[in-house]
Amino acid sequence: MFRAEGRGKELHFENAGVIGGNEVFRDRESGSRWQQSSLEAISGPMKGEHLQLRPFLLTNWGEWHKLHPDTLVLRPLPGYAERIRETNQRVLE
Repeated sequence: MFRAEGRGKELHFENAGVIGGNEVFRDRESGSRWQQSSLEAISGPMKGEHLQLRPFLLTNWGEWHKLHPDTLVLRPLPGYAERIRETNQRVLE
């Protein structure tokens, strides 16, 4: 959970793949790529900048389901694993 803001401007993110098992996002405003684990821009004009964390609750499914029994869970579409593998390869090239 992070604030979608860099250098005082609102940012809009889209998925740019996975590197080393970690999601990478690209902001539409500058084209910079951001690593999910560090919240750091790893390339582009904002390289080296960090996103600000928001408060959040880290829990497991069992605890969450006790607190929110009506929660629905999405199941990946068939072929998802293969598509994400192909996306990862393109990001690394």
